[in-house]
Amino acid sequence: MRPPFFDIDTGYLIVTFLGTELTWSNIRISNDFLEELNDILKKIVQKLLEKNKISTNDISEMLSINPRTARKHIAKLRELGIIEARGKGKNTYYVLRGK
Repeated sequence: MRPPFFDIDTGYLIVTFLGTELTWSNIRISNDFLEELNDILKKIVQKLLEKNKISTNDISEMLSINPRTARKHIAKLRELGIIEARGKGKNTYYVLRGK
């Protein structure tokens, strides 16, 4: 998968990436909304843009934090409507909402 491209246009961060159908897709994220995210949450979203899905263990390892703390960050992203859960139990992973 090609890495995403990032741009800013009229107050929005634009993330462009090549999808599985070999077409370009854009996600527009308001700068005001981005300001609500701390650096850790931004890193998690960035990883989701690169990998399409992420687990609690992935976040824990990536940020060198314990799984309980990773779950708190996941809960915040879910509360903001950025990500949604897929799977159940130990097989749960998270994707950007609407993917």
